[in-house]
Amino acid sequence: MQASRSQLSRLATASCGYDGPARPSGMRSERSLAPTPTATSTSLTPRRARVLFTRWRDDQDVLRISVVNLTEVLIAPAADVSRLAVAREAIAALGIGVHRPSEAIGVEAARLRQRHPVSLPDAYCLATAKHTTSAVSSFDQKIVTAAKREGIRVA
Repeated sequence: MQASRSQLSRLATASCGYDGPARPSGMRSERSLAPTPTATSTSLTPRRARVLFTRWRDDQDVLRISVVNLTEVLIAPAADVSRLAVAREAIAALGIGVHRPSEAIGVEAARLRQRHPVSLPDAYCLATAKHTTSAVSSFDQKIVTAAKREGIRVA
C-alpha cells in the first residue's frame, strides 16, 4: 500500500514541525523532530507541513526522530495493520531517519525530564538533539523553552 500525498501531509502535521529562520545557504543542518500533541495547538497545517518538509528536502537537511518519539507517533496508526503500514511508509517517504538512543541519551533524557515540564518522549527528543548536535524542530512551546534553557539549538 502506497502513502498518498494527503497521508504524508497528515503524518507530517502529526509528527513534527519547524518554525524558525532559514539557516545560511550552503550549510547542511540536522534536525531532531518532536511529535506535536495536536495539529490545532499551533499554526502547523498540512499545507505548512508540506512546505517545510519540501524546504528541508531541498536544503538536504538530515531529519531524525528518536525511536522513542517514533513509537509515540505510531500509537494511533498501530490500531490497524494497514494504517500502520501506511504511516511507516510515509515516514520513510519523508526521509526521516530513526535514531536509536544510547545509554548516555537515556540518562540525559532522565535529567531533562526532571528539570523541565516535558514528557519522557519530549525529553528524548531534546537529549537526542543535544547528543547529535542537532537543532530541535517542534511547535511545542515546552520543548522550545527547554531546548533554549539547555543551550540546544532550535530550528
